Amino acid sequence: MSPTPASPGRSWLRALLLALLVATANFGLWAWVNRPVDAPGWTGPIHGFAYSAYRRFQSPLTGDYPTPAEISADLAMLSHYTHRIRTYASLQTPEIPRLARNYGMHVMAGAWLDSDKRHNEKELQALIE
Repeated sequence: MSPTPASPGRSWLRALLLALLVATANFGLWAWVNRPVDAPGWTGPIHGFAYSAYRRFQSPLTGDYPTPAEISADLAMLSHYTHRIRTYASLQTPEIPRLARNYGMHVMAGAWLDSDKRHNEKELQALIE
């Protein structure tokens, strides 16, 4: 005697239950492996920050740059926590090193390089100056 094949409705239900079981196990394992961990508070010195002077809705892509007053306000606040900053670019905000000196800060200047050789030359010249 050969076994009776399962009805199509029962096969579909079994497949659905198996898929739900696998999805639940996957979610449970993912949640267990990625559970939150409390990090201890930092009490040591901060040796520096990577600093971009741009504020919300400001962008070099739109030509909206931070003012020297905005940069100075940022540096005044940062100077309470560190004496070093690193910048990402030099062409759009050349006043950062001068303003940082007012707060006793050291600047590691960065240059934003891309595939445009003329832009790169200008960026590197601004970095040197």
